[in-house]
Amino acid sequence: MTDQLDEFRAALESGTPDEVNSAIERLEKLEAEARAELFDAAFEMCLELYDDSDGYQRQSVVRFARELISRHHLLAIFTERVDEEVPEHLTLAGREHQISRLEAFFVAALDDNDGRVRHAAVKGISNLSAAYQMGGDDGRLEELQETLESLLSETTGSKREHIEQVLSDLQLKREGPNLAEMLELCSEDM
Repeated sequence: MTDQLDEFRAALESGTPDEVNSAIERLEKLEAEARAELFDAAFEMCLELYDDSDGYQRQSVVRFARELISRHHLLAIFTERVDEEVPEHLTLAGREHQISRLEAFFVAALDDNDGRVRHAAVKGISNLSAAYQMGGDDGRLEELQETLESLLSETTGSKREHIEQVLSDLQLKREGPNLAEMLELCSEDM
């Protein structure tokens, strides 16, 4: 795991798009179990690299962080479609702290001075909020919305536009049909 983490760090530090994209693709190919084992060390690496980097590297770090828990796995754990034989650390209860850390990281990245970084954070928040909606977790959606509204009140310019974009997406998810209920109805009809 240490070698793999060192490879990821080197790629993200390189600032070379091909190396960064290759590292993200390698992370995407890892199974949920491997990503879970890697999460804490990789997330700490992301925080370090984010603080000591240029805009492209910060964008790359946010993109990499989005893949620490894949969108597919997020949807599975929030819709409780994880196999009962899956280890606890791959379930919502086992990943709660990690999901909270990712959400806080993406919200903080929305305040970045570089629009590329904010755009990457928008996608990260969209992944999380889609999982919250699919799982019917209105409480998380409401808390995220309140956090973003607070950030919006302190923000101007193009940063504000990105936050408004996320809030608009959240509002659509909160007001739209409950996807969890729709999926359940569809599976009953089959």
